Amino acid sequence: MIYKLIANSCGIISLMSGEKTLHIPEGINFDCTGCGNCCFSWPVPLTDEDLNRIVSLKIEGVKEEPFHIIKTDSPGSLSERSFTSALGKRPDGKCQFFAPDNRCQIHVEFGEEAKPAMCRLFPYTFTPTPAGVYASASFASTGVLYNSGRPLSEQRPHLLRTLELFFKLFPDLAPDW
Repeated sequence: MIYKLIANSCGIISLMSGEKTLHIPEGINFDCTGCGNCCFSWPVPLTDEDLNRIVSLKIEGVKEEPFHIIKTDSPGSLSERSFTSALGKRPDGKCQFFAPDNRCQIHVEFGEEAKPAMCRLFPYTFTPTPAGVYASASFASTGVLYNSGRPLSEQRPHLLRTLELFFKLFPDLAPDW
């Protein structure tokens, strides 16, 4: 889907082509701090596409069968329908692709697009409303807690790509108004 942008001084992006307006509030900043906290303890759900892509990667220092995958039998809720499995964690609770330098080995070697969809979404959040979709960021992120980095209003192209991914994962999501 190709979007044409019309931005105004309030940080609102109009998605022309019949799509909703993306509202980006001022005062929220985020850039990754490199702390690695998002790679601890959190389950990383995978789509079939994620799983196939990651299994096909030749990741430095990782054996042929490195993955601890948790398969789900039948996803139930709307939020689970896109996800068919999850990355298992190492015994220390960290993601199995978490490198000693607090970076994602997949991201380092293959770029952001190679990472699981959920990792690419985090910490951005999108809330569909009758007035459009509101972008924000999760306080589960250290960078968001410290309000560190660039304003979200300066991250429009990235937010639009992330919003497109969000709607790809949750196509039937509709506000319950």
